[in-house]
Amino acid sequence: MLRRPRLRSSSHDHPALVIRVSPTTVAVNFMSSDYELFDDNHDLTINTDDDGFDITGLDRKTYFIFGAVNEGPHAFFEGHLIGRIEGEIKQQVEDWWGEAIV
Repeated sequence: MLRRPRLRSSSHDHPALVIRVSPTTVAVNFMSSDYELFDDNHDLTINTDDDGFDITGLDRKTYFIFGAVNEGPHAFFEGHLIGRIEGEIKQQVEDWWGEAIV
């Protein structure tokens, strides 16, 4: 769950998936449960009944927001781990993202 940086002009924390890590930088893709931010042509939905949802740390249907990627030095990011993705959900994300994620 990221406190910093923020998703767009949001005033609250958002879940984000770490998609790439290098020795100096981290890249994350923001997620939201706000349907108003969802674009069915580009975004990916993770549903509560998806296999493996229980280990994500999410508590409701959530959307990976296409283009909501933030990359910067490790110190730029402030937050905490709430869960992980594995199996079917990880494969869906990698197919959507177009590369393997960490």
